[in-house]
Amino acid sequence: MLRRLSALIRLAIAILLTGLVVGLTLTLAAPQVATIATSGEWSHSPVDLDETAVRTLVYDIDGQLMATWFRDNRSPIDLEQIPVEVREAIVAIEDADFYSHQGVNLKATGRALVVNVDAGGISQGGSTITQQIIKNLVLTPDPTIERKMQEAALAVRLEDQMSKDEILEVYLNTVYFGAGAFGVKAAAVVYFGLDLANKSDEEVTRILDEGLGWGEAALLASLISNPTAHDPTLNPLTSDTQRGIVLDRLVELGFITEEEGQRLDATSVPTQRFEPTPPSEADFFLQEIRKLLEE
Repeated sequence: MLRRLSALIRLAIAILLTGLVVGLTLTLAAPQVATIATSGEWSHSPVDLDETAVRTLVYDIDGQLMATWFRDNRSPIDLEQIPVEVREAIVAIEDADFYSHQGVNLKATGRALVVNVDAGGISQGGSTITQQIIKNLVLTPDPTIERKMQEAALAVRLEDQMSKDEILEVYLNTVYFGAGAFGVKAAAVVYFGLDLANKSDEEVTRILDEGLGWGEAALLASLISNPTAHDPTLNPLTSDTQRGIVLDRLVELGFITEEEGQRLDATSVPTQRFEPTPPSEADFFLQEIRKLLEE
């Protein structure tokens, strides 16, 4: 009886908050949406995404990796190299309507609120993947109404100049997974220890396909909303709970069976990071190489 009452209370709160959020969003967004719809400048004014730093790898004459230097641990790859499981899991949690909206999804905020209250955790995000790219690569993350409206307008423009797959590729190569890892390739190395150094594109694709299944994909998808709090090497219990929420979503959407979801949920989350080892400060040869590169 108490459990039913608790569920009803949560549902009532969710419905109330959803009405407030959707109403406020529609009120605030209406002038911006009208501007977007009536302006003829969007297709002539492209959105410029910030360039992102990538890793520098130093090899010796025999092809052995000597050092890895980076400001952000990021190594971009093509969308086709990223396993389908990873793509589907991240889209399912971050932006389920990604392939049907035009950059902004006003219903998503209210729907995400209902789902998250019912799940007791982050099950779905409110911003679209396109909006997240705008926030990360064009604007600042300041949670102001003005900035959110600008984000929505720029997201619509970005959808006009890039295909969905191009947008998704940018997102999966730039989104932060915690532990210093930006993008799927870096996260695959840090959390699952996949050996992707000094590999051809074909080898990278094969290793990712073999090493990242639905369980690993669910973990990666669960990290995006709060990379530090959901980091399995820091908070394994929280990470396990959040991964379970993603697995439930994948079951709901029919990507995996309930039995598969339960089996994957019973596996342990990673407890060790596989981070690149920085070169020794006493290695004068590498110091000289870095000086030449910087010059």
